[in-house]
Amino acid sequence: MHRTEARCARARQSCPQAWRAQLSPRVLLRRASADWAKGHSRRGAAYVGKKNWKAAIAAYEKALECDPDSASVKADLAFVSGKLNKGGDSMPNNPGAAGSRPPASVAPAAGFVGRLVPALNALILLTAFFYVIPLLGPRRAIPCYRVSVGCALVLYLSTLLARHPLKFATLRDPAVTGSHEAQLSFICLMLLVSPPLPFAIVPFGAYAVHSVASNYGSAVVPKLPGFIKGVLEPRLAFLLTEEGANMVQAFAAISELMVLLAAPLQLAVHGFRVVVLAGFYFQYVSRRYAASFWTKQAVVVISAKTHGFFHHAYCPSPIGMLYDKLVVLIGSLAARVR
Repeated sequence: MHRTEARCARARQSCPQAWRAQLSPRVLLRRASADWAKGHSRRGAAYVGKKNWKAAIAAYEKALECDPDSASVKADLAFVSGKLNKGGDSMPNNPGAAGSRPPASVAPAAGFVGRLVPALNALILLTAFFYVIPLLGPRRAIPCYRVSVGCALVLYLSTLLARHPLKFATLRDPAVTGSHEAQLSFICLMLLVSPPLPFAIVPFGAYAVHSVASNYGSAVVPKLPGFIKGVLEPRLAFLLTEEGANMVQAFAAISELMVLLAAPLQLAVHGFRVVVLAGFYFQYVSRRYAASFWTKQAVVVISAKTHGFFHHAYCPSPIGMLYDKLVVLIGSLAARVR
């Protein structure tokens, strides 16, 4: 018998209650993770579940002392600090958008286009659905893609017109050229003249879901059959909460990263026809990373997954080293184009 097992056996026999207390998860975590960053991070996550923000911040700060370069711990600490400063239970708002609502539904232009915003969002959602699931046939899927992107372009341009005067000087205004809506408007123009990109219309569809639920949900859902109404009504109620709006933004951020990750495959299929679009999309995501909490969270999640895959025990070391060099290269390029 190993001497550790022998000590445990003697302790169990001499004082069973004290032995069980020493094996409690809290005691084990406190003893095993004095200099273990992941242990403190897990303790912080436990405090987050109990909404004990101050204790969670202390745990995450301790984790950063053990591992100062951990991006995931830094993101968790920023999230909990936002919770404590806000004093509520909702996620911190996206700095790149006004409030917690998705950008597609922010301050649309007044007049005729402004009145068409709900219908345009519904059209985005419908055409995106028929592109992803080509029920109308493969030939009609591409026109559905173009219509969806075109409607998104009109929405983002209407938002710019609502915030800034229609003058040539507006085009040189850094507040306009650096805005989220201006960047997405240019991306939409590039998407219209380039071959379709997978996942490209998913962020537009995500924002459109929120808008359609806000404008048509209360009028349409009560008229549906009982079974469908019972399924959609609680989901619609959740989607209209601030947490639901945050979920939309998180899903859209993940989708934008998926478009970027699919760019090498598109370059292999379509060649130089998508090089310019891929470059501008990389610049857009890099700027979103600097401004958006949700894009940062999406990058952290995907980076953690890919890091675990390329540094797995069964993954050859040269491939892991190549992955590390690629990550450093991507980070340096992103810092340059922001």
